[in-house]
Amino acid sequence: MVRIDVKSELLSTAPYPRLKGEKILFAVTGSVAAYRMVDVVRELIRLGAEIHVMMSPDSLNLIHEATFEWASGNKVITEITGNIEHVLYAGEHEEHVDLMIIAPASANSISKIATGIADTNVSLTAAVAIGNNIPLLVVPGMHAPMFNNPVLKKRISELKNLDQTIIMSPRIEEGKAKVPNLEIIVQNAIRLLTPQTFENRQVLISGGATREYIDNVRFISNPASGKTAFYLALEAWYRGATVDLIMGNSEKFDVPFQIKTTFSAEDMFNEIKEVMKTKKPDAVILSAAVSDYKPVTYIEGKLKSGHKELSLNLEPTIKILKQIKSFNENCVLIGFKAEHHPTIDKLKDIFNKYFTDSKIDLLVANDISEKGAGFGTTENHIWIISKNQIAEYKGHKEKLAEEIINYLLKL
Repeated sequence: MVRIDVKSELLSTAPYPRLKGEKILFAVTGSVAAYRMVDVVRELIRLGAEIHVMMSPDSLNLIHEATFEWASGNKVITEITGNIEHVLYAGEHEEHVDLMIIAPASANSISKIATGIADTNVSLTAAVAIGNNIPLLVVPGMHAPMFNNPVLKKRISELKNLDQTIIMSPRIEEGKAKVPNLEIIVQNAIRLLTPQTFENRQVLISGGATREYIDNVRFISNPASGKTAFYLALEAWYRGATVDLIMGNSEKFDVPFQIKTTFSAEDMFNEIKEVMKTKKPDAVILSAAVSDYKPVTYIEGKLKSGHKELSLNLEPTIKILKQIKSFNENCVLIGFKAEHHPTIDKLKDIFNKYFTDSKIDLLVANDISEKGAGFGTTENHIWIISKNQIAEYKGHKEKLAEEIINYLLKL
């Protein structure tokens, strides 16, 4: 029989396999949401992880083990045998996993794990994983009344108090406590596998494009997608930071934290000012493409068409970058600059100007004339400029966000 190499097949579609080398035990328990976990397993593999699936006896009544064998490319563990799988994958064994995920986690399984009952393959393996300090991600999925049971709430609270453990909050919809979206589950898995170098740090990030309205329907804007801010915010959050993400117009993103949406440059500044005053972030990354100009006069309603010529009087918008250090002179400040055919000397001059005017610590610049890079793309070509050096990077925006955060850690 020819066996398909699932990992190679999926990795070929991944722009940035950030989980390469990570080994994950994915435990499925008796919740009807089990069928949705096939896509989660495939996404984790696509990002480079090696996945081994374990299924509880109750889960086998809902979905066949062959489905997860196909999804993972590995034989599914349905019972503990003489091979002592709980020790092999979660114990003090050289082949133990880096992370255990229980998804969906039924009320029965959560209660057993929280009280140390180890009478199924999943609860036994979880008990060993907890004792061996292996990170644990638990994704509840059940009916809402069951999730709201105060006894279960107590058990969940007990598990949350464990180190290296995340108990995800379900989506309460249609009388059910549904598992979160695939992307959110994967993001939490990545956080547990990432060194917490930003723990207890507050980071403020802006992104997307602002809109300066001419009338009720027309506006001045740009094609910024917000992807860079999205990946920067995730990267900081993966490393343990508390993130405030303030976005102008952008694509829609699933993130495990709140996004504040704004429209004009003034709206964005007001949101940023509020965060600066109330939370005093340690780092501020302004990647938003903020309009430089706005109409002097806003026209109520809709400007009539048919004009042979139309003049628009514009005035400068507020320069948000210049305001940041007035709120917290000790924060690390990173600015962004889109340039057309920049030279190294020009980039150095821009940094020096921003350093003088805004006291920035780091400047990230990109060339908007380059095809396939910049606004609205998944790839970019950037320069990271500091007072003492300049570095050039090309690649997927997620990988570039990692490089920028690496620089931030050095400041």
